[in-house]
Amino acid sequence: MTLKNFNLLGLVTVAVPVLISCIYSRTVAGEITVSGNCGDLNCEQLLAQLKSNWSEQISQYTAECQSGKNLGLNVWNRNESKVVTLICWGDKDPNGEIYGTSLGLLPFPGDEENFTSKWNCWNSDECKNALIKLRDQYPEEIRKYEVECAMESGELTLVIPQVNGLSEANVQCSFFVPNTQIDDNGDGVADGAVAKPTSVDITLGTLTLPQ
Repeated sequence: MTLKNFNLLGLVTVAVPVLISCIYSRTVAGEITVSGNCGDLNCEQLLAQLKSNWSEQISQYTAECQSGKNLGLNVWNRNESKVVTLICWGDKDPNGEIYGTSLGLLPFPGDEENFTSKWNCWNSDECKNALIKLRDQYPEEIRKYEVECAMESGELTLVIPQVNGLSEANVQCSFFVPNTQIDDNGDGVADGAVAKPTSVDITLGTLTLPQ
């Protein structure tokens, strides 16, 4: 399945790491140093598996994290499955602080089927009914949108224009553009953020509503 790339970066929420045999490690993949909380794998193994499963996304993330930077990985629990946040860290500043930019969110290897976005249709019968029809008519497209939005840590909804004779639904992903992250101890895991993130809505695609 080919996924659409976005220039906007996904929100990475600072969360409690997975409480299993958390392995903090630092290694080198090419010219990028890799470190973080990589669950029951070392970070080199985790990055290799992510690259195998999500080659296009990892290529994009490593390209955005320029040579000499540190790629931070953090495994944590989200909606009863494990996910991996990826952050590009710079060097320590004169005050000893390390600042980073969130790159995206991917499923931990083996949890791909549970990697999805929530649909925000709870207050709209029109959205609920349309989603049922669209799932039946376009299962692959709907799944693709759910994965794309999950990479941005977003929620999905359907925007149905109120125009006579128009039978289309816009699939919209709502998420937060990430702010600058802070690593206090150099372990590759975010310990805080500089400011509040900004909310963004993007349209992933438009589908014709079945009659």
